[in-house]
Amino acid sequence: MAFGAALHGLGLYIKHGETEGREVSEIIAAHEKGEGGKLQKTLPVYEAVFEMAIKTLPNPRDAQAYRIEKIWDGHIESQIGKALVECSDEGPTVFCVTNVHSDSDGGTVAVGRLFSGKVQKGNRLHLVDALAETVVKQAAIDMGSFREEVNWIPAGNLASLTLTGEVKAGETLVDLDHKAEMVPFESISYVSETRCKPWQLNPKIPKISPFLLEEIEKLASEDPNLKVVGDRKNWRILAQRDGRATFRSCY
Repeated sequence: MAFGAALHGLGLYIKHGETEGREVSEIIAAHEKGEGGKLQKTLPVYEAVFEMAIKTLPNPRDAQAYRIEKIWDGHIESQIGKALVECSDEGPTVFCVTNVHSDSDGGTVAVGRLFSGKVQKGNRLHLVDALAETVVKQAAIDMGSFREEVNWIPAGNLASLTLTGEVKAGETLVDLDHKAEMVPFESISYVSETRCKPWQLNPKIPKISPFLLEEIEKLASEDPNLKVVGDRKNWRILAQRDGRATFRSCY
């Protein structure tokens, strides 16, 4: 658990009730006395969050050794399977997209984990589900609200790839040399179920319908639980999770 205040930039990592000699009551008292600046220097919030993550979350090489067979249906003993289990930089490039958004230049930014291999600007990758190709325009690491471009990204890292064309959340990317034998990752699932109410859209101005659909399609590409089916004259928004679906026609 991390105790603190992001507003004032101070925090304390607490493990099994231990606070490394600092009592929470003392910190509160010091803050009330206006000593927030001093606390920010001695107990910066980023250290508390980092400490919590580092000591709690397993590193990629340990985690992939037992997680791959639970999220990937391919053969573990294959070349790709071994590279995924070992989180190998020297294996095929395999990237799983978990989130998609547009950048200021209108490009597609795919956020996800690089499970195997390396990726860098200029790489050509295959979209396993879409059966299409894309080019990496930029490889970057997210630093809070900022994105820092890097020369290349090794296996095990969470990264943001600016890509050409359209890419949807849940997509699996692989280098062109291994596209024939690559099996996509399982679809993203959640512990809780989606709760949604049936609804219908009736634009007052019919001519805006194509623009509305365009925006809905963007949302669907960013969220794997949303799907848009049908044509531009008769289309539906489909919200689906765990095999159950709720949808309404929109005109």
